[in-house]
Amino acid sequence: MLAERGEYDSLKRQLQAAGFVRYRPREDVVSTWQWVYVINEHPIRVEFLLHTDDPDQSARLVPLDGEDVSACQILYAGLSHDWFEEKIISVDLPDQGGITRETVRYADAVAYIVLKALAFDQRHEPKDAADLIHVMSYWRSPDALADCFSARLLDGHQTTALRAALLALARRFCDNGTIEGYRNEGPAAVVNFLGIDRGDTEARMRALRQVSGLVRHVLMRITAHTGHIFLPVAAT
Repeated sequence: MLAERGEYDSLKRQLQAAGFVRYRPREDVVSTWQWVYVINEHPIRVEFLLHTDDPDQSARLVPLDGEDVSACQILYAGLSHDWFEEKIISVDLPDQGGITRETVRYADAVAYIVLKALAFDQRHEPKDAADLIHVMSYWRSPDALADCFSARLLDGHQTTALRAALLALARRFCDNGTIEGYRNEGPAAVVNFLGIDRGDTEARMRALRQVSGLVRHVLMRITAHTGHIFLPVAAT
């Protein structure tokens, strides 16, 4: 909708002219970086995000130059500018505005998992853990995913972000000192988000071990291909 209107006006006025209103997380709070459009009684929330490579600045808001609009800084969000896929969509514009075709870019599997792993490491939201495990499980295969990560590491581009994310996965999902991987917070967050019955001990234990085992398998394959070690080395 904004693309159809061009870029000759301020972002705030474009949003308002298109029918967006500021998002209210609570009745007494108005967001400057989240906007809402209601279509067919369904609210669609748009969020403005900005890259930062400083962990201390992640999740902090910054005003956009010359705009009455803010963006939320996200650690290494710029990955999605380098590693993305594209899909052309056709959609009916609201108010009988006709059909538009737009090319939508979205983070590819590696970028998505990196950003979700770092997000979970920082804010411990179960949905972040569940999202990244879903992609690790169903994007092609775990081996193909590990090989894709390995190729990116060997390419030498964005290695700081890649290593930070892979270390975060190891820290939150795998064996850590005296804590076995399945007992770590990552697998628990996934299983809790999926609503696996806490009373079904066998099913819950199986799911916890599957999640931890999946992450461990991917990290071990990456280590085998690149020589970069992300899991603790067992004592001999």
